[in-house]
Amino acid sequence: MKFLLIPAYDRPYDLRMMRGLGDALAEAGHDCTIVPFPKCDGVMAKEYDILLVINRPRPDNLAKNVKYIVWIQDFYPPGFATPDGTPCTYEDCARPDDIFYTLGDAGRLGIEGVRVEHCKSLLTGIDPGLLDYSAATTDLDFSICGYIPLPMTKLAMNPVERFYFQEAERLYTPLTGSIHHLEFASALFATEDRTGSIEVPEAQRQQAAGFCKWLASEYPRYADRLRLAQLAYFVSTNCEFHGINWRKYSQFGPHTFAPTKDENELYGIFRRSKINLNCNCSGFGLHSRVLESMAVGGFIMSNACPDPQADGRLTTCFEPDVHFGEYTQDNFIEKARYWLQNDEARNRAINESRKIIASQHLWKHRAQQILNDLK
Repeated sequence: MKFLLIPAYDRPYDLRMMRGLGDALAEAGHDCTIVPFPKCDGVMAKEYDILLVINRPRPDNLAKNVKYIVWIQDFYPPGFATPDGTPCTYEDCARPDDIFYTLGDAGRLGIEGVRVEHCKSLLTGIDPGLLDYSAATTDLDFSICGYIPLPMTKLAMNPVERFYFQEAERLYTPLTGSIHHLEFASALFATEDRTGSIEVPEAQRQQAAGFCKWLASEYPRYADRLRLAQLAYFVSTNCEFHGINWRKYSQFGPHTFAPTKDENELYGIFRRSKINLNCNCSGFGLHSRVLESMAVGGFIMSNACPDPQADGRLTTCFEPDVHFGEYTQDNFIEKARYWLQNDEARNRAINESRKIIASQHLWKHRAQQILNDLK
């Protein structure tokens, strides 16, 4: 079969993920082409048997002979479009024979109204070569690698925006891994009725409505990662925060860095850190950054979440406080200090978690799942 793979964005993380899956499909005997471009239409895909896209609805002009697979990894609220302007509404264009994958539990990503015969979880994977990395000297206590939204200050917001932001603060508790995105977005949008008495120019009100949609998607990530960094910084200032926008957070001084495009440098950060910190507002821990960190010999601390056996949970494959450190906002300081001080426990967790990754979480395992579902 001939696969056309379209990542969500033309950036290193997304391209690396598609390369890993594409290589695994190629090793299984299939032809794979990766187009690092966020838009795709049916004309581009007509020469292929399978179109697999990340976070993109079915193209209107997709040829009937091309099988459409979408892998939904992020939530976009109703009426919201991706940064390139693509509306993220799957319900209206889905066909019964399409294949829908979600990174974890579909309900938490707002995928509940799509009527297709096949909708299940598909996790990310890793390159088996990462398991060949040897132990490294750990000269960092904590690291966070990943995007954070721009800093938010109420002083820069107009009154309606400030109201929406305060509502987001009220509705969401950081580091619980419990958000149901569609419910959060609906609750946030419902507050619009209470902004009528706030007097601002119409242009500012329209701007605030767009800000509300942005908050529905981005506020939980902002609140989680900022709070996690603050907790880590309280325990130890021997930490590094890498990724888009981190350098805008002046409260962390010289400990913030732009994202690296060098994969070996990224893996070096994982290996140098006594603790690689993870948080996910949906409770999804089984994704590339976590698995890559474990594979190269890094130790993970990740937030506890409800429904520990739901799709995408780290706890479906790894045991908390055995293979990784699990924390809540209330016990983070205690748990972090324990793992920082116990080299033997950390090393044991690293060694055991790498065995699980080798047996269950390589890209070849994901490719085989897709091929089985296509039969």
